[in-house]
Amino acid sequence: MQGPKGDAGPKGDTGYVGLPTNPSRTCICLISPTIHSGNVTPHLQPERPTVLDCSASGNPDPFITWSKDGVRINNKSNQHLTVTHPGNYTCTAENIVGVATFSFYVT
Repeated sequence: MQGPKGDAGPKGDTGYVGLPTNPSRTCICLISPTIHSGNVTPHLQPERPTVLDCSASGNPDPFITWSKDGVRINNKSNQHLTVTHPGNYTCTAENIVGVATFSFYVT
């Protein structure tokens, strides 16, 4: 059981209208991830691996993971994935603001 609510604390500084509290500091914006990738249907060459690129931006920097045919295949953040087998590869870029995905159909 909780006790009674305490008294309100002192009111903080109102700051400058439309500016951060300290105008000499830059406001840092949070930005949801965006993926910037190229060829969505790369073709495998016999005996040559193909490198998939999942270039992503956001603030804070997104954490990138990969999956193949819906199953996660790595646990570390890596922009590039080298593949040797056909399938549906998906990169996922995630930060505290949001998530973006992009799929590559490797044939």
